[in-house]
Amino acid sequence: MVGRYFADLAHLEAASIVAFDVLRAELAAHGAPSRLLRAAEGARGDEVRHARAMGKLARRFGAHFAPPRVARRPVRALEEVALENAVEGCIRETWGALSAAWQARAAADARVRAVLGGVAVDEARHAALAWNVARWSESRLTVAANRRVRDARGDAAAELARELGTEPHPDVIRIAGVPGALRAQWWFDRLRGELASS
Repeated sequence: MVGRYFADLAHLEAASIVAFDVLRAELAAHGAPSRLLRAAEGARGDEVRHARAMGKLARRFGAHFAPPRVARRPVRALEEVALENAVEGCIRETWGALSAAWQARAAADARVRAVLGGVAVDEARHAALAWNVARWSESRLTVAANRRVRDARGDAAAELARELGTEPHPDVIRIAGVPGALRAQWWFDRLRGELASS
Protein backbone atom coordinates (compact mmCIF):
# COMPACT_ATOMS: atom_id res chain seq x y z
CA MET A 1 0.00 0.00 0.00
CA VAL A 2 2.78 2.46 0.86
CA GLY A 3 4.63 1.76 -2.38
CA ARG A 4 1.45 2.26 -4.39
CA TYR A 5 0.80 5.52 -2.55
CA PHE A 6 4.21 6.90 -3.54
CA ALA A 7 3.89 5.55 -7.09
CA ASP A 8 0.62 7.47 -7.44
CA LEU A 9 2.33 10.61 -6.13
CA ALA A 10 5.22 10.13 -8.57
CA HIS A 11 2.71 9.88 -11.41
CA LEU A 12 1.01 13.12 -10.33
CA GLU A 13 4.31 14.95 -9.89
CA ALA A 14 5.46 13.86 -13.35
CA ALA A 15 2.19 15.12 -14.87
CA SER A 16 2.76 18.42 -13.08
CA ILE A 17 6.02 18.95 -15.00
CA VAL A 18 4.03 19.27 -18.21
CA ALA A 19 1.28 21.23 -16.45
CA PHE A 20 3.76 23.93 -15.42
CA ASP A 21 5.25 23.99 -18.93
CA VAL A 22 1.75 24.60 -20.28
CA LEU A 23 0.96 27.19 -17.60
CA ARG A 24 4.10 29.15 -18.39
CA ALA A 25 3.36 29.13 -22.12
CA GLU A 26 -0.25 30.19 -21.58
CA LEU A 27 0.68 32.93 -19.14
CA ALA A 28 3.22 34.26 -21.63
CA ALA A 29 0.64 34.17 -24.43
CA HIS A 30 -1.77 36.21 -22.29
CA GLY A 31 0.85 38.81 -21.35
CA ALA A 32 1.47 37.81 -17.74
CA PRO A 33 4.27 39.58 -15.88
CA SER A 34 7.73 38.03 -15.92
CA ARG A 35 7.60 37.24 -12.18
CA LEU A 36 4.76 34.75 -12.85
CA LEU A 37 6.63 33.21 -15.79
CA ARG A 38 9.77 32.77 -13.66
CA ALA A 39 7.71 31.23 -10.84
CA ALA A 40 6.13 28.73 -13.27
CA GLU A 41 9.60 27.79 -14.58
CA GLY A 42 10.82 27.28 -11.03
CA ALA A 43 7.79 25.15 -10.19
CA ARG A 44 8.49 22.96 -13.20
CA GLY A 45 12.00 22.30 -11.87
CA ASP A 46 10.57 21.49 -8.46
CA GLU A 47 8.23 18.92 -9.99
CA VAL A 48 11.11 17.20 -11.79
CA ARG A 49 12.79 16.71 -8.41
CA HIS A 50 9.53 15.65 -6.76
CA ALA A 51 8.78 13.03 -9.42
CA ARG A 52 12.26 11.53 -9.01
CA ALA A 53 12.03 11.55 -5.22
CA MET A 54 8.58 9.97 -5.17
CA GLY A 55 9.68 7.39 -7.73
CA LYS A 56 12.59 6.44 -5.44
CA LEU A 57 10.26 6.15 -2.45
CA ALA A 58 7.86 4.01 -4.50
CA ARG A 59 10.70 1.66 -5.43
CA ARG A 60 11.91 1.59 -1.82
CA PHE A 61 8.50 0.28 -0.81
CA GLY A 62 8.25 -2.21 -3.68
CA ALA A 63 6.29 -0.33 -6.36
CA HIS A 64 7.03 1.26 -9.72
CA PHE A 65 5.27 3.94 -11.71
CA ALA A 66 4.95 4.65 -15.40
CA PRO A 67 5.34 8.31 -16.35
CA PRO A 68 2.05 9.72 -17.63
CA ARG A 69 1.38 10.51 -21.26
CA VAL A 70 0.14 14.07 -21.33
CA ALA A 71 -1.03 15.49 -24.65
CA ARG A 72 0.13 18.98 -25.53
CA ARG A 73 -2.65 21.40 -26.41
CA PRO A 74 -3.01 24.80 -28.00
CA VAL A 75 -3.07 27.92 -25.83
CA ARG A 76 -6.47 28.27 -24.17
CA ALA A 77 -8.55 31.32 -23.41
CA LEU A 78 -7.59 33.07 -20.18
CA GLU A 79 -10.82 32.00 -18.49
CA GLU A 80 -9.99 28.32 -19.11
CA VAL A 81 -6.51 28.85 -17.67
CA ALA A 82 -8.02 30.57 -14.63
CA LEU A 83 -10.55 27.75 -14.13
CA GLU A 84 -7.85 25.08 -14.08
CA ASN A 85 -5.68 27.22 -11.83
CA ALA A 86 -8.58 27.65 -9.39
CA VAL A 87 -9.05 23.88 -9.07
CA GLU A 88 -5.55 22.43 -9.37
CA GLY A 89 -3.59 25.38 -8.02
CA CYS A 90 -5.63 27.29 -5.47
CA ILE A 91 -7.38 24.29 -3.95
CA ARG A 92 -5.26 21.20 -4.54
CA GLU A 93 -1.81 22.78 -4.31
CA THR A 94 -2.79 24.61 -1.13
CA TRP A 95 -4.04 21.39 0.45
CA GLY A 96 -0.98 19.51 -0.86
CA ALA A 97 1.35 21.97 0.86
CA LEU A 98 -0.46 21.63 4.18
CA SER A 99 -0.61 17.85 3.96
CA ALA A 100 3.08 17.52 3.02
CA ALA A 101 4.07 19.76 5.94
CA TRP A 102 2.16 17.46 8.31
CA GLN A 103 3.67 14.34 6.75
CA ALA A 104 7.18 15.76 7.12
CA ARG A 105 6.60 15.67 10.88
CA ALA A 106 4.26 12.68 11.30
CA ALA A 107 5.75 9.99 9.03
CA ALA A 108 7.33 7.10 10.93
CA ASP A 109 9.94 6.67 8.20
CA ALA A 110 12.84 9.12 8.50
CA ARG A 111 13.57 9.17 4.74
CA VAL A 112 9.92 9.98 4.02
CA ARG A 113 10.04 12.82 6.54
CA ALA A 114 13.16 14.28 4.92
CA VAL A 115 11.77 14.11 1.37
CA LEU A 116 8.39 15.55 2.31
CA GLY A 117 9.98 18.38 4.27
CA GLY A 118 11.47 19.68 1.03
CA VAL A 119 8.30 18.97 -0.94
CA ALA A 120 6.20 20.93 1.56
CA VAL A 121 8.30 24.07 1.06
CA ASP A 122 8.05 23.78 -2.72
CA GLU A 123 4.31 23.08 -2.68
CA ALA A 124 3.71 26.14 -0.52
CA ARG A 125 5.50 28.17 -3.19
CA HIS A 126 3.35 26.54 -5.92
CA ALA A 127 0.19 27.37 -3.98
CA ALA A 128 1.37 30.99 -3.69
CA LEU A 129 1.94 31.02 -7.46
CA ALA A 130 -1.62 29.76 -8.02
CA TRP A 131 -3.09 32.53 -5.87
CA ASN A 132 -0.91 35.12 -7.63
CA VAL A 133 -2.10 33.85 -11.02
CA ALA A 134 -5.69 34.02 -9.70
CA ARG A 135 -5.27 37.65 -8.65
CA TRP A 136 -3.60 38.59 -11.92
CA SER A 137 -6.21 36.87 -14.11
CA GLU A 138 -9.12 38.24 -12.09
CA SER A 139 -8.25 41.78 -13.18
CA ARG A 140 -8.43 40.70 -16.82
CA LEU A 141 -11.63 38.65 -16.80
CA THR A 142 -15.24 39.79 -16.95
CA VAL A 143 -17.46 39.81 -13.88
CA ALA A 144 -19.29 36.74 -15.21
CA ALA A 145 -16.03 34.88 -15.89
CA ASN A 146 -14.75 35.67 -12.41
CA ARG A 147 -17.98 34.32 -10.95
CA ARG A 148 -17.46 31.07 -12.85
CA VAL A 149 -13.89 30.82 -11.57
CA ARG A 150 -15.03 31.38 -7.97
CA ASP A 151 -17.76 28.75 -8.43
CA ALA A 152 -15.18 26.28 -9.78
CA ARG A 153 -12.98 26.92 -6.76
CA GLY A 154 -15.92 26.25 -4.45
CA ASP A 155 -16.85 23.07 -6.32
CA ALA A 156 -13.24 21.87 -6.17
CA ALA A 157 -13.14 22.48 -2.42
CA ALA A 158 -16.35 20.48 -1.96
CA GLU A 159 -14.98 17.63 -4.07
CA LEU A 160 -11.72 17.55 -2.12
CA ALA A 161 -13.65 17.56 1.17
CA ARG A 162 -15.52 14.45 -0.02
CA GLU A 163 -12.26 12.75 -1.01
CA LEU A 164 -10.73 13.48 2.39
CA GLY A 165 -13.59 11.55 4.00
CA THR A 166 -12.02 8.29 2.84
CA GLU A 167 -9.74 6.81 5.48
CA PRO A 168 -6.26 6.00 4.14
CA HIS A 169 -4.73 2.58 4.75
CA PRO A 170 -3.22 2.38 8.27
CA ASP A 171 0.28 1.75 6.86
CA VAL A 172 0.01 4.89 4.72
CA ILE A 173 -1.00 6.89 7.79
CA ARG A 174 1.80 5.48 9.92
CA ILE A 175 4.72 5.17 7.50
CA ALA A 176 3.94 8.05 5.10
CA GLY A 177 2.34 10.29 7.72
CA VAL A 178 -0.82 10.93 5.70
CA PRO A 179 -3.45 12.49 7.96
CA GLY A 180 -6.40 10.26 8.77
CA ALA A 181 -9.86 11.20 7.52
CA LEU A 182 -11.04 12.94 10.71
CA ARG A 183 -7.89 15.04 11.05
CA ALA A 184 -7.85 15.89 7.31
CA GLN A 185 -11.50 16.94 7.30
CA TRP A 186 -11.07 19.02 10.46
CA TRP A 187 -8.12 20.88 8.92
CA PHE A 188 -9.77 21.30 5.57
CA ASP A 189 -12.96 22.68 7.10
CA ARG A 190 -10.87 25.46 8.63
CA LEU A 191 -8.79 25.95 5.50
CA ARG A 192 -11.97 26.19 3.43
CA GLY A 193 -13.04 29.29 5.33
CA GLU A 194 -9.74 30.95 4.45
CA LEU A 195 -9.98 29.86 0.82
CA ALA A 196 -13.52 31.19 0.51
CA SER A 197 -12.49 34.63 1.73
CA SER A 198 -9.44 34.84 -0.58
